[in-house]
Amino acid sequence: MEWQGFGVRASVRALEQQQNTATAESPVSKPPVAAKVAPLPDRPALQTLQQSIQGLIANLPQQEREAALIRGLTIARLVGQHEFVYNRIFGSQIAGLKRLDELGSVTTAQARDFFENHEKQFPALEKYGFDNWLGFMLNNELVAREGGNLKITVYGHDFLVYLVEARLVESRPL
Repeated sequence: MEWQGFGVRASVRALEQQQNTATAESPVSKPPVAAKVAPLPDRPALQTLQQSIQGLIANLPQQEREAALIRGLTIARLVGQHEFVYNRIFGSQIAGLKRLDELGSVTTAQARDFFENHEKQFPALEKYGFDNWLGFMLNNELVAREGGNLKITVYGHDFLVYLVEARLVESRPL
């Protein structure tokens, strides 16, 4: 299994190797092979941050280290996803997410009406069109189709929480 994000690629194959070994071997099995993690690129900022994290986890009991690292990675990925979205989202999409969060669900026709009202305020939205406007939110998993309706996802709701916590501006162009 491989993960890639924020310029870093990590590869974890231990579980696959362990499963293959367990099925191919006799009942007496060897210990699992440790996963190999790709080294960090030679960038001082990354190396400094790694040293800082190593110092923090060194102060934790051994049994708590994995949970702390997984929690930290989870938070970093979610914040990275939110930043990615924030750098590309329109103000009308944020307003649409907030309205959807209040209502719980809307029909596609109701979402189109919402878009068209904003299109009157921001004529430049016309070049994007409703399908692209909504498609951005669907593709970034902020909104999901459920039956004939649109609903905000857990990521969409968390994005709105993130905007408040990070004190980011919601009234963006378009």
